[in-house]
Amino acid sequence: AATQPQRRQAFQDALDGKITEDLPKLIAEYKRWTQCTSKVEATRFASGDVLEQLVPEIPALLGGSADLTPANNTQTKGRTGIDAS
Repeated sequence: AATQPQRRQAFQDALDGKITEDLPKLIAEYKRWTQCTSKVEATRFASGDVLEQLVPEIPALLGGSADLTPANNTQTKGRTGIDAS
């Protein structure tokens, strides 16, 4: 797991426009996967699937749904909430 200084730096890098160069590749891979599956699901679940693919590759990726997080499927594996520290 990333340390607090690493998370801070990743966030600053994202603000500076420095995110993974693999983003187009990651999105293309996900699109290919969706085309190869017959899985039909609600958009909130599809959104959760996309987040599960992107979050490990983009440490500074943030999202939020407050009390709707479980319903919107935006809590990804291995991630916790953000606090003031």
